[in-house]
Amino acid sequence: MSDVLIFSLNDGKRKTVNQTVVLTAPSHHTFFDKNDSEKEVFEVSVFVNGLVTPKTAQTAEVELEIKADVLLRCDYCLTSVGLAIDTDVEETIDVEGDTIDIIPLVEEAVILALPMSVSCSEDCLGLCHQCGANLNESKCSCEGTITNPQFVGLL
Repeated sequence: MSDVLIFSLNDGKRKTVNQTVVLTAPSHHTFFDKNDSEKEVFEVSVFVNGLVTPKTAQTAEVELEIKADVLLRCDYCLTSVGLAIDTDVEETIDVEGDTIDIIPLVEEAVILALPMSVSCSEDCLGLCHQCGANLNESKCSCEGTITNPQFVGLL
């Protein structure tokens, strides 16, 4: 469960956000903690800085600066890759009642800031398709021939 950032808008005054929260949300990436343990859900500490300003009785303007460091796996060689997320959110949102929770905005911004594909470097060689060796660390002894006859036509 994610932390909560709820603000009361009863007084009509601007609220300052300057807080670190822990987000937990599903993601298309597999995330890892500092011990290199695989996680099933996205969980990361996020620093949120900004303003929440009531505009009308039903709307509020949210301006946020969001920063986080996440640890992902390279899609090609599976080594750990650190990624710094630094994104801004400027949005006018509808308010139901007299309070607003901005965690959904923060979660959405962090997930949208993640790349579709993660690579440890532009010239990552990945894993050998036969023996699974990390080709960035050493050259494998495989011959490089395709043993499955279904793929012979691709050569």
